[in-house]
Amino acid sequence: MTTPDEFHALLDSPEGSRVEFKMASRGFHFVEHLIELGVLEPVGHGRGARLLLSRRFYRHLGKAGVYTRKRGLDRETNKALLVRHLRESGHAGCPLSELQQVLPAQSRDQLKRLLAELRREGRVRLVGLRRGARWLAGGGE
Repeated sequence: MTTPDEFHALLDSPEGSRVEFKMASRGFHFVEHLIELGVLEPVGHGRGARLLLSRRFYRHLGKAGVYTRKRGLDRETNKALLVRHLRESGHAGCPLSELQQVLPAQSRDQLKRLLAELRREGRVRLVGLRRGARWLAGGGE
């Protein structure tokens, strides 16, 4: 898909509500115009930034819930989910691999950054090293 006509054809197709683009991999001249019109919106920053059909567009299609799912959870919600899971795990804690199951849409590096942030805030702690390391709720004792 490299032309505006192909883009419009895709939007009119049954797949139209699932269109996403990686910003870095697409060179559309009309993307900025579609953002200005409110059809597309950028999500994220840097190399991982992407374009998503806008909330307004999904609402027009009657699929506002799809927009929320595709947009993903915000950072604070992701952190809250991690802390909740760790609290429910109790004193046993969780390995990183289990926490990846809690937030499968996050890469391993993104998850590690969230955990590092939570650790700085004193909401989680890491016990052990390497494969035996486990994350627990709460600060250090």
